[in-house]
Amino acid sequence: MNEPQNGIERLFVEFAEECGKNPNLNQAVQELKESVFAASQAAGVDPSHAFGVIIRDMMILESLQKRVEESRNALTAGKLPAFVIEEVSAQR
Repeated sequence: MNEPQNGIERLFVEFAEECGKNPNLNQAVQELKESVFAASQAAGVDPSHAFGVIIRDMMILESLQKRVEESRNALTAGKLPAFVIEEVSAQR
């Protein structure tokens, strides 16, 4: 199996690994899941899909926060972040 290199897929893998290592995080995720499932049932929508949407958006936010941090660090050092170089080079 190929390990994800970048983006949201990598974050999902990291998140799952962290949940496995950190019982407090795992408990928080379980509580979030229970809340989402209860609210989903009350709203008449599929609870698994609703949970997936919420987790996806949380992972996107985390990914964007990491990119912003990487950008700040790189620009402070007078460089472009690696992801910018890769994306611009790929568009040539």
